[in-house]
Amino acid sequence: MSIELTPVEKSRLYLAQVDALNIPNEPETIRDRMLERRAWLSTHLDPQDYADSLLLAEAIDTKLVELGHGLNFAVALREVRDAAETDLTECVWALELLGAYEVRPGVYGNTDSLPVVEIGNLAGWRLSV
Repeated sequence: MSIELTPVEKSRLYLAQVDALNIPNEPETIRDRMLERRAWLSTHLDPQDYADSLLLAEAIDTKLVELGHGLNFAVALREVRDAAETDLTECVWALELLGAYEVRPGVYGNTDSLPVVEIGNLAGWRLSV
């Protein structure tokens, strides 16, 4: 069973999560960015879109670890889209769940001084559990 929240309820729920997690108005750390985006996406997205974003974020994170990258990374948004065979919006949501933001035009990461990582193939990420 699912209930539909009004826009006001969504905003209140988001703000309650941000307050409870003690996230500043301008998140500066990777952790704060990750938590803030998780709070916003979980309250404002359709449940299936949110679940898909979590799955894609997990697949991207796993791939980055396999490539030897941890929390600090930079990836080309279009390359991630092509590797995941999905749309740009879903890729942005997934990268934001990993604490990334647009560090250069078309590049998402946690710092703007890193070279772009070639992400490779993410096929089958929707099937990962």
